[in-house]
Amino acid sequence: MSSCSRAALLAALGAAVAAPACVRAADPATIRIGTAATDATAQHFYAHDLGYFGAAGLNDQITTLRNVTEMTAAVIGGSLDVIAGSLVPIAQAYHHGNDLRAIALGNIYTGPPPQGVVVTGQNSTIRSGADLNGKVVSVNGLGDFSQVTIEAWIDATGGDAKSVKLLELPFGGVAAALAQGRIDAALLVEPFTTLAKGQVRIIGDALAPVGKHFMVTGWYAKAEWLNANRDTARRFVGVMLQTATWANRNHDQSAAILARYSPVPVDVIRASPRALYGEMPIGPDWLQPVLDFSTKYIGLEKTAASSLIWRA
Repeated sequence: MSSCSRAALLAALGAAVAAPACVRAADPATIRIGTAATDATAQHFYAHDLGYFGAAGLNDQITTLRNVTEMTAAVIGGSLDVIAGSLVPIAQAYHHGNDLRAIALGNIYTGPPPQGVVVTGQNSTIRSGADLNGKVVSVNGLGDFSQVTIEAWIDATGGDAKSVKLLELPFGGVAAALAQGRIDAALLVEPFTTLAKGQVRIIGDALAPVGKHFMVTGWYAKAEWLNANRDTARRFVGVMLQTATWANRNHDQSAAILARYSPVPVDVIRASPRALYGEMPIGPDWLQPVLDFSTKYIGLEKTAASSLIWRA
């Protein structure tokens, strides 16, 4: 007999809701996931290796991309169902007629140690934003939250963010660019910061100026897909919450998993400050600080966080 009990099958004759449970056991729902291989966006790697997706009746297909701007284009185009990353490109897309919604928390900021830091060369004399006026600074994505945080930090530490030239550069290329003098400072995240130990010097917590607690990365999908695949979306959110609880308490094991998907060695990941994932349902208070600072620094249209959250 199938994994559905005889009682469940009989009950299905009188209640159609029993039928999907039987179908899921035999035919998992496929969900196409896009993200970058960073600690802040690694929940789905853990869920995959731990078997959480399979246990929830989901067949996960993972695509690794460089930043959330690329992922946003993919989810709008329909080649991905769910993506992870910062909120900024999602909000920008929303205001351009693409109804994308936040569905779950990823990495959250509640204070040091931060996942995002400002770094400069090992022998640089730069100490604060005041020293960066007129300098070249790299971020992982222009028009993204990385730009917002670095500009907010420059202003908060005595500099003028408007005077800085920003350059888009992958995290993995920061140390070399600093050594070659192509940039003067950069925003860097874990585990790339620890990987560059001895080559870069941390000069600040890039996230602190934004607030005391907010969402650094989250999970998003098109409202159209969410509403058409409501049960699949609910199960995905449940898996992310389950994974967040596990990952926050099992850093040694999660490091070993992340190392299989990231170019960073496991010993480096274990030595780095690890991401803190949100173990609670997503709420507006986690999103609003990001949106407000994005309005100030990159001209995002004023946005109410509640308008970007999908309710299951």
